[in-house]
Amino acid sequence: MSQSPESNSSFVNRCLQTIKRPSTLIATGGIILVSVVTYTTGRIWLKRNLPTWLETQLTERLDRPVEIDKITNLSFNRITITGVLIGDTESDPDKLNIKEIDLGYNILPLLIGQP
Repeated sequence: MSQSPESNSSFVNRCLQTIKRPSTLIATGGIILVSVVTYTTGRIWLKRNLPTWLETQLTERLDRPVEIDKITNLSFNRITITGVLIGDTESDPDKLNIKEIDLGYNILPLLIGQP
């Protein structure tokens, strides 16, 4: 009891007709546009605000002033931070100047709830 070629062909034709409908094209285009705008806006926001947040967190944890110049690469599995300066304190005059930090990570375990 296999399906006849005509029924497979009619299924394909129905799918193609559904895809070609103006409402389907408009909805698909709208979803793609919203996704691109959200991704671009989020990336710009993170590049502007992530250095400040990282500076605050590192300053608190290291108990030293930390300055970050900028984030040059921000993707789903990598962050590149350039121009990191860990300053001196009254009790310790040593400073550390880091040209670039390249952090690679796997985001999949975080998304599925694994540590």
